[in-house]
Amino acid sequence: MKIYKFLENPFWYNLIIRLFSFFKRTDNLNSFLDLIFSKECKGCVLEIGSGTCQFNALYEKWLPRYFATDINVDYLKYAKETTENTIFIVSDSQLLPFNPYSFDSIFALFMFHHLSDECVQLTLQEIDLCLKNGGTFIVMDVFLPDKWFDLTAFIAGKIDRGRHVRKRSHFLSLCAQKNLFQWREIAFKESWPYDMSAFIFKKAKS
Repeated sequence: MKIYKFLENPFWYNLIIRLFSFFKRTDNLNSFLDLIFSKECKGCVLEIGSGTCQFNALYEKWLPRYFATDINVDYLKYAKETTENTIFIVSDSQLLPFNPYSFDSIFALFMFHHLSDECVQLTLQEIDLCLKNGGTFIVMDVFLPDKWFDLTAFIAGKIDRGRHVRKRSHFLSLCAQKNLFQWREIAFKESWPYDMSAFIFKKAKS
């Protein structure tokens, strides 16, 4: 949608995030992510679709250094001015420029609802290639609600900048088609107006 075109500028993108955070309680979300990071930020870590690295402060608590990729070079230039421990690489999630089995953990936070089904599957294949055997892949994203009468979350999903907000079952079916990972869901309930979930995927050891 053309109305969202201005969000490709990192200044406006970051401003909208801050305004949204002002009207919405984010402490619970940050605490929730911090708990996941504390358990899963070990070894060599990659974030894909990192945007302006809005969660960098949480990563910094647990990592001396990590890798961040995004397709928008302006986002990464903006993030570079406010971070110290991040290695930035401009990259499409469907063609990650890393050697096989490079990472212990890979994070994708609020990225997949911007990708079509085909792009999701190509991205999952790249993640599988870059992730070590026994490694962890963490997804947090917004989803269409399972209950039809949850109109607020349904409308929020439909008008979101990401044009591919889908149901959890649809996303998991895409993940299951290649049979790459085992998974478990951790629901995040205090996410109004969105319906969010985090999924912890484990790559099987060979």
